[in-house]
Amino acid sequence: MTSQRQDLVLFSNQSVIPSIQDEQHRMFLITSTGSSGPQWLINAFVETHSKGSPQSLNGASGRNTNTNNDNHNVMTTILSLVHGKEHYTSNFQKLQINSNEYNIVDCMTDLVMKQIPKYQGNKLKLLQSIVDQIDNNTRQVIILDQPEFLLSLVAGLTADELFNHFINLIWRKCRLLIINNNVDMFQDGVINDNVNRDFVEFQRFVTMCHYKAAVILNLRPLATGHAKDITGTLKITRGGVNWDDEKSNIHVVENEYLYLTEKDSTRLFYG
Repeated sequence: MTSQRQDLVLFSNQSVIPSIQDEQHRMFLITSTGSSGPQWLINAFVETHSKGSPQSLNGASGRNTNTNNDNHNVMTTILSLVHGKEHYTSNFQKLQINSNEYNIVDCMTDLVMKQIPKYQGNKLKLLQSIVDQIDNNTRQVIILDQPEFLLSLVAGLTADELFNHFINLIWRKCRLLIINNNVDMFQDGVINDNVNRDFVEFQRFVTMCHYKAAVILNLRPLATGHAKDITGTLKITRGGVNWDDEKSNIHVVENEYLYLTEKDSTRLFYG
């Protein structure tokens, strides 16, 4: 590929996570599939919150000069329904991110064997028990990795309950909430005439996230299949909520990148 490498930019001031000057709570939404590999993008957000920019993207050529130090020494919290603590610790160590700059809430390990049986028949108390594991710090960034998984794990849980009694409560504990939703259910060939309850609730939940997000980052594998020099596409669009910060006077920059992930590195290009 001969295309020039590009820096990741989400806002008109060339930033990935801008300095938030007001007291509002905002949301980014990542939509991804199992084959589009969202971990590199999660890494980029954690690195940006820690160092001011995603310095590991594009290797040594990454030149994002908007290094916002307002976030330095402010915790990033990762709450995952799909990976254990070691998965994230390993990634962040490779990025040389200090362990005192992030906190990992591992819901996956004990959820099925301990938490769900303990709160059997009281799904809202189960959700609250997970929320209570996150500290209150309105300056922190919280990343939720595949919270929609709870719709399949918790009997009778609805999209409204998941959003109102889980997402909203966590959102109040931070100034920026980043959600990664796996949308494999939406891919061609998966949906048929016998749509079950889980799919309906999943669809409603993802739609709610779209309406509440200020930025949507859609990761997709190539429609034509595998390519040696391209892993997939990253499309950035405005969500249902405007990034309404009069003090900073910035806006979301809609864009589309190609990306290539090889081993522990990811590079961005324009198509």
